[in-house]
Amino acid sequence: MAAMTLKDARKAVGITQTWLAGKAGVSPTLLGFAERGRYALGADQARRIADALGLSPTDVQELADAVGREGRAR
Repeated sequence: MAAMTLKDARKAVGITQTWLAGKAGVSPTLLGFAERGRYALGADQARRIADALGLSPTDVQELADAVGREGRAR
């Protein structure tokens, strides 16, 4: 089974990008870029997104990094 992505984690909680972005204090565009591996989250951004998802900041950063690696490999 493939590893979970940031998008998968967000969808598993059942929330939209717009809701998560608002709760985490980041723009929906930034969140979309992070989900697609086009933006590397900073530590503070990862922490705020993690808090909103109920995950650890390390988990969120690893999810975003995994997407980034997949995106660069294509």
